[in-house]
Amino acid sequence: WDIPFAVQRSIGLAGGPPARPIGCVPVPRLATCEVGNGAPRALEKCYELHRYHPFRLPSAVCRLPSAVCRLISEPRAWSAIGAVVAASSATAQVAQKWSHRLSNAGPDTVAETVRDPGNPPAEPAGVWVTGSLSTGTGTSVFATAKIDETGAVLVGPLLYGFGSEPGLAPGLHAATAIAIDGARNIYVTGQSPGNGTGLDYATISYTPTGLLRWSSAARYNNPLRNADDVPVDIAVHPFAPGIPASVLAVTGKSKGYGSADIPDTKFDYLTIKYDESGIQQWTHRYNHSSNNDDIPVGLGLSQFSSEGGFNVLVAGTSFDNGTYNDIAIVGIDESGASMLWSPRRWDNPGVAGNDLDTASALHVACVGFGKCGYVAYVTGYTKRPESGLGAAMAAPEPNTDYVTLAVTDGGDYLWPGQYRLYNGPSNGPDYARAMHLTLGGNEFLVWVTGEVRAGTYNDIGTVLYHALDGTLLGADNRDRAGRHDVGRSVTGI
Repeated sequence: WDIPFAVQRSIGLAGGPPARPIGCVPVPRLATCEVGNGAPRALEKCYELHRYHPFRLPSAVCRLPSAVCRLISEPRAWSAIGAVVAASSATAQVAQKWSHRLSNAGPDTVAETVRDPGNPPAEPAGVWVTGSLSTGTGTSVFATAKIDETGAVLVGPLLYGFGSEPGLAPGLHAATAIAIDGARNIYVTGQSPGNGTGLDYATISYTPTGLLRWSSAARYNNPLRNADDVPVDIAVHPFAPGIPASVLAVTGKSKGYGSADIPDTKFDYLTIKYDESGIQQWTHRYNHSSNNDDIPVGLGLSQFSSEGGFNVLVAGTSFDNGTYNDIAIVGIDESGASMLWSPRRWDNPGVAGNDLDTASALHVACVGFGKCGYVAYVTGYTKRPESGLGAAMAAPEPNTDYVTLAVTDGGDYLWPGQYRLYNGPSNGPDYARAMHLTLGGNEFLVWVTGEVRAGTYNDIGTVLYHALDGTLLGADNRDRAGRHDVGRSVTGI
């Protein structure tokens, strides 16, 4: 297929690719392949998905439905993807290495983790964990700690909540997201009750050894409402060894306006940019014209200049009076003053009156060979159009599919047909919960995991797409007999 010009421009091919770019060789339309797991299946046929494009697929898919293969008929053969999700794969043998429990007086939660490469030997590598620790009935504090590869706590727990600084109220102080910069500074954001202001954004930064970098938390309360403002994600840039963050952005849901002369907008996307010292630079509020709930799930940064200029991409679920819940992707310019393009709202075209288009996760990455382009990948779930997909299960909950989208920072859909659906083995309710991108070398892969109905119970269902055109490369279900299983996170090692 031919790539639209706008997409070429977004991913660094302004002017369109020439007939045959320098350094690219044609891929035989029927090339000799071997299965990626080493099985002796010579003479299987691969098909070509991209001709003469410098970001063409690094692997081709065999006509076997669950195998990933590599070309072996070219002098410079591509590498096999390696261990991939496949319906016929054997159950992986995973042994628990360690566990660590950080607990207090009541329910304690983990929100997110991030890897710290460390600075050995003085500062070992490890994992930072953030969440909340209960301090009593209806009260909790942020809790952040670094744990090494043996399960030992290296730093913390670092606590933040009522009494940590003036102006805080007792209640549920709970961290929701964490990020690390190139200098290994840590950034934590979460909800924090203020005196008379409801829940507010609170963002804290620590050094690699757990010292506070700012004199107080960076807090936000909508001054026109004094209602709940709850952050959901944080992003920093750059991530280059030894370089601290120069761009810090937080997004979440914020109660909009509401008075005698201003309509109540319910929850809006509320995105904030801070400088490296935690000083607020701007805020941007997205409220769809329906004045109903707009709730983000994540954000990412897209670089547009070599001088370090960055735009912000935010995705979530947004209600429309006509189409009900839609997946909405918003691009915000570096100044925070305007949007890059009209919000990209996705409503399942196969289901009239669909109220279940819901975003679960966002991942923004620079994708492509040579000069890459920034792309926002969003996954979630949508109500299934039953016609042509089998009879609906008799169940109190509607049947749903995973849905995954890719939108460039120019506002164009990257994949042909815009989106990809995945229907699990029992044609029942399937919910995508998390995603991960494998980028680098010749691999451009999107992993999506969640829960799929398999008979009576749910299984962990993981699917693999190619990042550049959305080709489905494999799918796998993992089941613990007699139990509901849910995939909540996926990552690479």
